[in-house]
Amino acid sequence: MTRTKKPVRFTGQHFTIDRDLILKAIKYADIQPQDTVLDIGAGKGFLTVHLIHHAREIIAIEKDKELVRLLKNRFSNDPNVIVSDSDFLKTNLPKRPFKVVSNIPFGITAGILRKLLFENQSYFLGGTLILSGEVARKLTSPHILNPQLCFYRSFYTIRQIETISPESFLPPPTINAALVSFHRHEALSDEFDRDGYLRFLCLVGEAPSITLRQALKKVFRKSQVRMIAYRFNLNIENTVKNVHPIVWKSIYNEMTKLVPRRYWP
Repeated sequence: MTRTKKPVRFTGQHFTIDRDLILKAIKYADIQPQDTVLDIGAGKGFLTVHLIHHAREIIAIEKDKELVRLLKNRFSNDPNVIVSDSDFLKTNLPKRPFKVVSNIPFGITAGILRKLLFENQSYFLGGTLILSGEVARKLTSPHILNPQLCFYRSFYTIRQIETISPESFLPPPTINAALVSFHRHEALSDEFDRDGYLRFLCLVGEAPSITLRQALKKVFRKSQVRMIAYRFNLNIENTVKNVHPIVWKSIYNEMTKLVPRRYWP
């Protein structure tokens, strides 16, 4: 692990200084030579400097003005690096396929995940993120208690690669972190109602401990519940939190066929 001097000004982010961790993050992101890769909260370019050897284009996003100047100076001779002086949550992301390899600011994790996996699902192919250990646990738990997370896992395979100790950062955080990989296994079609699907998940998932039968009765008639259970070989006495997200997506598609639109969530 290689340590460098402290960042110019600490802005709430814990910078990754562990070279082995950085290379592992790039490896599990499955970066290809033609890829566009985003580095969110690029800081002083600890990740960016390695990404330039793997991808066609790297967009280093950083909102701290002093760090932006450092990035532009450091990568002034690297034509495949674009330094974006912006707040990621307000940035217009590329309208073309891209991946992300990033040690994100922990304080805006929820906003970053929503922007990538929900708002830009059509273009975000996947990658690796360094997250807080608690967020990583929730993202990969077999029990899904959050409709937004259920949406994410309907389209992405999310896997924790390893736990990271505070010593891999400068300054060290007070909590453990984790390296998490994301792989999109299905892109949204133009016809798919993303917001409608999330409303459906919010309705059926508002009480994670009720049975699948009870949840489905909020939308379907009894005969339709039986038909869906038979068609997808479901145990409708299973609890909502144990239903796989891909199953929910299939049930939602059945709703759009069987239930009049005026009764949709």
